[in-house]
Amino acid sequence: MVANNYTWSQEFDDISITVEHTSNINSSDVCVAVINDILEISINKEIIISDKLCKPVINDEIVWEIDGNILVVTLTKRVKEWWESAFEGHEKVDVSKIAETRNTSLNDLDSESRQMVEKMLYEQKCKATGEKTEEELRNEELMKKLNMSQFEGD
Repeated sequence: MVANNYTWSQEFDDISITVEHTSNINSSDVCVAVINDILEISINKEIIISDKLCKPVINDEIVWEIDGNILVVTLTKRVKEWWESAFEGHEKVDVSKIAETRNTSLNDLDSESRQMVEKMLYEQKCKATGEKTEEELRNEELMKKLNMSQFEGD
């Protein structure tokens, strides 16, 4: 995905920002920092990017590498999920299309997300096979108890 002076790409757990400079870059020329979710990249003391990230990252897990005049900064996402954009207010992408094209393993998800996906898959399977979901069984049980209590009250 291309924007102003950078391109970006992502995996489920990290995001990479690529900057092409006009001349070759030395590691001593580069400064990369994330403060209050604002990514600042400077080369030769010239600020190349200073923008608020779309979502939080783990500040002490910043990795960058140089290949000639190309700088690639990789940030670890605080929450493993697909991002619509690298920075707030920048062009968004359709994350549902990313999820369709990439095979995300349940093991990549945090426990809460994994439980939710597993529940959705279970319910989908139950509906496809005509079985009742746990929630439907629970509701039936509650209705039986409610009906019993009405008869006992008469």
